[in-house]
Amino acid sequence: METKKGAIYARVSTDKQEYTRQLEELKEYANRNNISIEYIFEETESGLNSERPEYNKLINLTKEDIDIVLIWELSRLSRKSIEIQTDIRNFKNKGINVFIYDRGISIFDSNGEENSFINMLIGMLSAVAEEEIKTMKKRVVATKRHNVFMKGYSYTSHPPFGYTRVEKKMVISEPEAKIVKEIFDLSINGSSQYSIAVKLNADGVPTTSTKNALWSASTVSKMLQNTAYYGKAKYLDTFIDCPAIISKETFDLSQIKRKQRLTRSATKVGNTFLLRNLIKCKHCGTYFTNAKDKIHHQYKCTRLMNRTFQESKCTSPAVNFHNMNYLIWDIVSRYFREVYVDDRKRNNEANLLEAIEDKNRIKQSIDNEIKKENKKVGIIYSGLQELKIEFPDLIDLQEREKKKLSNIQSNIKRLNSEKEMLDNEIASLKSRMKDLSDVENMDLTTLDYNTKYDFLHRFIDYIYITKNVPDKSKLYYGESDKRYKVEIFLKSGNKVECKYHPQKKEYTINGVVNDMSEVPDGATAYQVTDKTILIEQTIKFPSVVPKIEPETEKAG
Repeated sequence: METKKGAIYARVSTDKQEYTRQLEELKEYANRNNISIEYIFEETESGLNSERPEYNKLINLTKEDIDIVLIWELSRLSRKSIEIQTDIRNFKNKGINVFIYDRGISIFDSNGEENSFINMLIGMLSAVAEEEIKTMKKRVVATKRHNVFMKGYSYTSHPPFGYTRVEKKMVISEPEAKIVKEIFDLSINGSSQYSIAVKLNADGVPTTSTKNALWSASTVSKMLQNTAYYGKAKYLDTFIDCPAIISKETFDLSQIKRKQRLTRSATKVGNTFLLRNLIKCKHCGTYFTNAKDKIHHQYKCTRLMNRTFQESKCTSPAVNFHNMNYLIWDIVSRYFREVYVDDRKRNNEANLLEAIEDKNRIKQSIDNEIKKENKKVGIIYSGLQELKIEFPDLIDLQEREKKKLSNIQSNIKRLNSEKEMLDNEIASLKSRMKDLSDVENMDLTTLDYNTKYDFLHRFIDYIYITKNVPDKSKLYYGESDKRYKVEIFLKSGNKVECKYHPQKKEYTINGVVNDMSEVPDGATAYQVTDKTILIEQTIKFPSVVPKIEPETEKAG
């Protein structure tokens, strides 16, 4: 008997389980059937995870590597029905046999012929394997619900600030509870979320998150809205009892005061300004605000606006409101696509194309399977007609053939459903690619105020504006250098930097290109290496700087 090359794949879900039984019995089977084990793949991973290292090594093997794969049971390959069937189909297309030990079946028989019942059986077994994991998840959720509602266990493994876990139950942490009470008292007495965070950081109050992490306004906001603090924690679709740190009256009063502050803030700000909460003071960390009087309309550090903070001696400059709106929008509209969208588009397109190719491969595999099944239907149907003519009395045999035909037709129907699902997924991916193309071709100059506002706040993290420190030895008598350095930090991690000259109404920006043909008109180029060219470009403001402000209704 010819020796066959084989591979064993053994998977367990947790390190408490062992491979021993799987491996020993599969090796024994291999010895009895003249199979030389060339590869053994073992791993402790969930079958729901498709990115298993050893599993990926297995499915990448070819017919030159092995003749047969030995697995303990079908669910060892995966816990996903579609993935199991795809893997079996791919092995079959490669001519690699798969032996499922607990069922004692292979996709090819001893003569190398395909097992006629294998597709139906694998479809059924893989569906059962997937249903088992769903049932297991339901049991886990049901057990957790029982433990929370009946035994009083904590509804979360990470209790909110002010609590800790003792013997699986949520209990109050007294040192943290004092801080929780202080936060609610400060809120009731008029302190904003930002002010509370500043005070906690100034007092050196530690958080329970990452080491050296600071308090933020968003953290304080979440705490002020967490109902667990008055003894009613939100869990799933209901509220459950938990230890209370504050009273319900204190919580409600804090909510009222908080809403009043938000209302006053909205009334004071009115229709928000373009760079609100984007320009950050490099000196003190607060945001610039919209400062307007009869003569000047500027962006200023909030602390410069408040006499209480005059002793801080904040050195941040005040800049012209309309000029800065124009400059930031002009830079973003000129360079956004270059520094952000193009890179993101290329990466996303590559991922989307790869996903489309993968789904097309699966679809082609399904098409091949459907062709084979249809061929079987034709053969069985022809045989059935001959059987009715030649042996009309063999009713049982006719019924068996009809049942076989019905099973194959059911399998074809299932395969067509999978194919239709893949077509929908491919169409969705192609639609996403079109959306990316639309982003690339978007005309940023025609956007209205609200769209520009959303656009900037979606992609800009923060902006620093600092005074330029001039070399006085190079200035002529009567001249002054009032250039500012503007740094725009994008949420992508990139940074755009320019020098802004308010008196000359211009800004200079630097960049990098790979070819002289890419140098913009009017830009100065500096060759650094064979493949790197630095450019410096000065852009003039228009004679009348357009105002980027919310549109107001005109009186009729």
